Amino acid sequence: MDALIKTTRVEKLHLLSYSDPDGVAIVMPSLNVAKATETAKILLKRAGMTTTVFIVEDTVRQGFIKTLNDTAAQLRVRYLAYVAEDAFPGVDWLRSAHARLEETNRGLLAFNCGKWRGRIAAFGLVRLSWVKQLYGGPVFFPAYKAHKADNELTVIARVQDQLVYDPNCVLVEIDADKQFRETVPEDKPPFASVSVRAFPGSLRLTSYGPLLPSILCQWM
Repeated sequence: MDALIKTTRVEKLHLLSYSDPDGVAIVMPSLNVAKATETAKILLKRAGMTTTVFIVEDTVRQGFIKTLNDTAAQLRVRYLAYVAEDAFPGVDWLRSAHARLEETNRGLLAFNCGKWRGRIAAFGLVRLSWVKQLYGGPVFFPAYKAHKADNELTVIARVQDQLVYDPNCVLVEIDADKQFRETVPEDKPPFASVSVRAFPGSLRLTSYGPLLPSILCQWM
């Protein structure tokens, strides 16, 4: 199992190269490698399928989003699961999620994180061929640092009918304090302009765009 856990640091990501064109990779940005490694072992034990976990220590404090995007750029896989070191999986969490995306041919599966019930893909399994079309390569919009990038990706997936939510795909976020934390202030402006990316061209300007605030209230 340890061979399926790859640990590196952000300053060494340029040395990372991994290819499994039909496979799945799990990417876990980390500030605590020991905790992340224990989480990775549980993720693999309960995955229900073979996969590889990439733990990337954010030694320069560049943020979850950039670390995730930079890591994803070094991987050649069909699907990528983005998770944090405070995740705890249900049995067959990855096999079930993989099966749902395969059978629906959609782009994003929102795991049952125990909080959002699919309204936000706080932890997700994403089809890279779909997501790379959104931002020209990155999984998340690069302007974000730590928060709301998953909100945006969920909104766009819903607009494009690319979102899947299955409550049986369980990947719970265990952080008792998170609901009391303030979001990163610099992540608010990018999300305010999500309609530019979610509703391209005339559709955004004439119909869907003005409805975005109410849509977000319903979905988020």
